[in-house]
Amino acid sequence: MRKNTDAIIIYSSLTILAPYEIIRRTALRPPFGAPMPHADGWAAAEDVRYGRRIARNVGAGLGGRLAREAPKAPAPFDPWDLAFGGAVMSDYVFRGITQSNHQASVAAYFEPRYNVNKNLQLYVGTSIESISFANRAAAEVDIYGGVRPTFGAFALDFGVWGYLYPGGQCQEGLPGGVAVCPPGSALVLGPDFTQLKKDLSFYEGYGKVKWTISASFALGANEYYTPSFLNSGAWGD
Repeated sequence: MRKNTDAIIIYSSLTILAPYEIIRRTALRPPFGAPMPHADGWAAAEDVRYGRRIARNVGAGLGGRLAREAPKAPAPFDPWDLAFGGAVMSDYVFRGITQSNHQASVAAYFEPRYNVNKNLQLYVGTSIESISFANRAAAEVDIYGGVRPTFGAFALDFGVWGYLYPGGQCQEGLPGGVAVCPPGSALVLGPDFTQLKKDLSFYEGYGKVKWTISASFALGANEYYTPSFLNSGAWGD
């Protein structure tokens, strides 16, 4: 009975213990079939020590495997996002027309965003740009907002954009000098005797679409419309 028990222990050691432990284990044991010395003492102590070692090895192996295979907890969904930035331009050109009289211009913007879900985003924003207009407007202040839905590879953007030009003055470029128009004047007469309104603020609606074909290629289109470009009464898109 003792020989059969030894054989079972050696077989278990071969399947679990590391190679150097197998060599040590088999070296300490007498050849298979030989009588075990001090069967009730040395052999029993060895069995206990190796049984504990096997348990530790198995436990460590299972623990490491479970740690590697355990799925990572998903990151909590945060609906809020924020975009901001600035720019320094050698010439602020808006749709082909200089807004800074071909001089340098600076700009900054701030845009909070709220993600209703992964396919729908709401946003509002504001930006400010330095300009040089004939009516001496202090700056261009933009206020805008909209919605950005996504349908698979298609990303859409719909919104309204307001262009404000505070601080405009009415000045007349007349021969012999420059005269300031009376308070409340709506028009400004430029050096070439063309009239320009004191308040050039206007708004427009827009729609955008982008089709992402691959990670390195996409197609897009934009459409803008205003009923009165630069508050001139003429519509534009």
